[in-house]
Amino acid sequence: MILTTSAYPYPVLEEERFDYVDSFYTIEQIREDEKHIYLEHRLIGADFILELLERNEAKFVTTVVVKECFFRKTYDEIYEKISANRVIQKIPLISPEVNHSFFAHIVYTGKNKSFKLNYRYLDEFWKNREIKLLKGSVLAKDGWRDLDFGVGDILKIYKDENIKYSFDTEIDYENGGRIVCKMNKELFEKLSLRGSKDLHVRSIISHILSQAFFKLSKMDEIPGNFSSIVYKLKEEGMDISSEDFDAVKASLIIMPHILGERYE
Repeated sequence: MILTTSAYPYPVLEEERFDYVDSFYTIEQIREDEKHIYLEHRLIGADFILELLERNEAKFVTTVVVKECFFRKTYDEIYEKISANRVIQKIPLISPEVNHSFFAHIVYTGKNKSFKLNYRYLDEFWKNREIKLLKGSVLAKDGWRDLDFGVGDILKIYKDENIKYSFDTEIDYENGGRIVCKMNKELFEKLSLRGSKDLHVRSIISHILSQAFFKLSKMDEIPGNFSSIVYKLKEEGMDISSEDFDAVKASLIIMPHILGERYE
């Protein structure tokens, strides 16, 4: 499904947007199992959107993103329809061990056409106006959210005054495992000031990751939090347990997905 989101020359139901009055779009994670989460969508007010839902010209959909696996997919299947304005979706998970984020919204699925607006819950600005909706137009949206579980950051960098030069990288086995880097004070402060977009910083972080991946490749059992990294490397044709595993190349593949403000 292609979503049209670049501009809104029509009313959109969204927090801190004033196209509708006395109207709400809510999303709630009501339960989960090892392979799925169940999300309840509910629309209150917004009679223009409700009319489109009742005519099967709009759908509740959820976009799921797993950054560690380069995964992004929009789901429009409905698990249970309670009413036209209230449904439950059953969303499959990549793995319970990786962070998932989701974005819930209502999209227009009808033909490209014009509408004359005269609805109770629209702001006065939109009443009696004519708009055009294109297939895929976002009608209502909820902000990005993380699911109620996650492994946290896979990389942490700490300032350590006992490190005289450069840094030392270790694998922390607790809580599923992560990469811990103890860094020289001066180097740490330079990295903190420059930020993760700086080329020198990226070079250092690539070196940190390559050290960590080399250590991981020598382990008999890799901690669970690294499963998404192993998965992505396999997609790129790299087996972390093979004798010819290239830790430097692996760091360049994975680095964009764990970069950020990792300094404490």
